[in-house]
Amino acid sequence: MGGWAYPFGWFFPRTLDLHVSCADTPRMDTNQTDPQTFEAQAYELGCEHARNAASWIDPATHPPKVLLAMIEDGDPAVFDYLPHEPNLSGEYSGDLTPRTLAWQIMGDDAIVSDDRMDALADAYEAGVSDTFQPECERILREAL
Repeated sequence: MGGWAYPFGWFFPRTLDLHVSCADTPRMDTNQTDPQTFEAQAYELGCEHARNAASWIDPATHPPKVLLAMIEDGDPAVFDYLPHEPNLSGEYSGDLTPRTLAWQIMGDDAIVSDDRMDALADAYEAGVSDTFQPECERILREAL
C-alpha cells in the first residue's frame, strides 16, 4: 500500500490557519508602515467581530429583561446566555490567533516582531472589549 499522504494540507498548520482565519474577512491595506495605522486596523477589526458576534443574540430564547438585569448587576452567569465573545485564542477553527491577526493586517509575508504582534493583539482585544457588551445591550433593549 505505499506511504501515507497528508490530505488537505493539515500537515502545514500555518497555511491552513491562514486559509481558515482569513477566508471571510477582506484583506487590509498593507502598504502603510505606520504602526499606529496597523493598530487602528486591528482595533476596527475587533469592533467588527464584536458586532458580528453580538448579532447572534436571540431574544426569543431568553427574556431580554432578565439578561439586561444580569448585565447591569454584573452577574457573570449572563455570559452563559450571550454569544461567544471574539478573542485571539484560536479555540475554534475560524478564530484568529495573535499571529494570524498580524498576518491578516500586515500581509502573509510580513515578518512580525513579538512586540508588534502583542500591540496588534491588544488593539484587537480593546476593540472587542469596547464593543461587545454595549452591542449586546443595544440588541436586548431593542427587543423589549
